[in-house]
Amino acid sequence: MESAIDPTTEPSTTLEIADVICMRCGCLCDDVILQIHDSKAVATKKACTKGSKWFLAAIPPVEEPICTIQGKPATLEEGLDTAAAILRTAKRPLIDGLSHTTVEAQQHAVTIAQAAKGVVVGTASAFQNRHSKGARAVGAVSATWGELRNRADIVIVWNSDPLSTHPRHFERYSLEPAGRFVPNGRADRTLIALGDEKNSTSSIADYVVTFSKNRDFEVATVLNALLKQIPLDADQVLRTTGITLDTLVELIATMKRAKYGVILHDPSAHRLSDIEHVTRAILELVTQLNNVTCFCYSPLGEGENSAGAEQVVAWKTAHTGTVDFTAENPQSSPYEETTEEILRERSVDAALLINTDPLADLEPKVWQWLGYVPTISISPSTTATSESATVAFRSSEFGRSVSGTIFRSDGVALPLRPVESSSYPSDEEILAKLSAKLTKREG
Repeated sequence: MESAIDPTTEPSTTLEIADVICMRCGCLCDDVILQIHDSKAVATKKACTKGSKWFLAAIPPVEEPICTIQGKPATLEEGLDTAAAILRTAKRPLIDGLSHTTVEAQQHAVTIAQAAKGVVVGTASAFQNRHSKGARAVGAVSATWGELRNRADIVIVWNSDPLSTHPRHFERYSLEPAGRFVPNGRADRTLIALGDEKNSTSSIADYVVTFSKNRDFEVATVLNALLKQIPLDADQVLRTTGITLDTLVELIATMKRAKYGVILHDPSAHRLSDIEHVTRAILELVTQLNNVTCFCYSPLGEGENSAGAEQVVAWKTAHTGTVDFTAENPQSSPYEETTEEILRERSVDAALLINTDPLADLEPKVWQWLGYVPTISISPSTTATSESATVAFRSSEFGRSVSGTIFRSDGVALPLRPVESSSYPSDEEILAKLSAKLTKREG
């Protein structure tokens, strides 16, 4: 089958493209089949409902200039010169949107942040940032989803609903497929739904354990204590967690019987204030379980290339999350987790926004600071942010018309191929040229 759209193909030809990556959730399913007609996706196979909607939501075919400066058409080179001038004169520019582009483009974005002495947002959301902090504090026993497919016989879903948020995870990786050590697939696995409310996942679980609202940390702490054989008061456990001590003892016994167990956890399912310490408690539990059996932890991450953004920022700066380059060496910025917080504090004097639209996504009292500073927008379509930007570049659509590398939530790198043609440059091309202008000046 064809691996990409050939621009010379007759307009009336309908093509089937196999092994297309869907970026609607952290699963990044890479087995989707697209039917393409007149260079646009018209049908999908294997994709879930969320994925199908994402693929078929085509950008309107509107002819727009490759670049605008103050709303007026300009050449790409003119736009790059103006953008470079903005970043050179800024004292602390914001670079945001890394999770919406390829690894190759992300590397150029970090280089730009360093050259311009700006601040780069390396996570998709505050949820991911808090989760990463918790994981860094205690360490994580993790595994690829291919390992889960071949080995996991006990699957614990911790206060999450992958059946709704990551619809094909059970189908492809953790519950249904036959694996080397679980040849009968679902029949060889036990699914435990552990959470503070019932959901779609709990309706298909073998065992459902329901605790009091927002008591994840307490439950994980009690389970840790049971593993360490610390005596506990049954009444206090019930008051604190909403679960009887006997139920938790039985749950621990089930975990210990696992040949290979996994805890699936969606950080975005919690209150923001709870994520960091809940993550730490769950990871400590997994570490303790590995003293008696084999267990791992697997986060159900966000879609697009959020995992890639975190990895690229980490390997280029030795930090994760929001990284500030205004000092001599890059520094983690713990009090500015998101673009929203940075704009609310009005701590930047310019912005480079990659495939992100804060004017549509944030409240006016937050994004209004962008009206007082020069902004550079890179976007495949017209948005509120691109229309108001000082310099706006039109790019090929990420996930449809560009090639590159992206990372799945379990840390596996996947090759991205174009499935639709585009006459516009990719984010990588634009950022590479902008980076070259800034670094050339430095040299």
